[in-house]
Amino acid sequence: MISSIVAAYILSIPIGAVFFFYKYTGRFSDEDFKARFGALYLNLKENSPIALAHTILFFIRRLIYALSLVFLGDYPAIQNLMLTVPSVCLIAF
Repeated sequence: MISSIVAAYILSIPIGAVFFFYKYTGRFSDEDFKARFGALYLNLKENSPIALAHTILFFIRRLIYALSLVFLGDYPAIQNLMLTVPSVCLIAF
């Protein structure tokens, strides 16, 4: 029961980031908004949708990394594959 709640919470982070970025796209340069949420989009090109997509892909890559460390500790070859493929895809993007 608890593990399904934690899994749902972890999976909601990238989805929540997508909604956040698309809802507040025009307000990223506002000083009050930067003071409150600036750490979420630090060093991000605020008017570029590709930069927003890169940030979401970064969240997803970190999520895959964390899940592979927790659940695939006995399978280092699969861990290596799960970490290499998203990195290569992000470089290609």
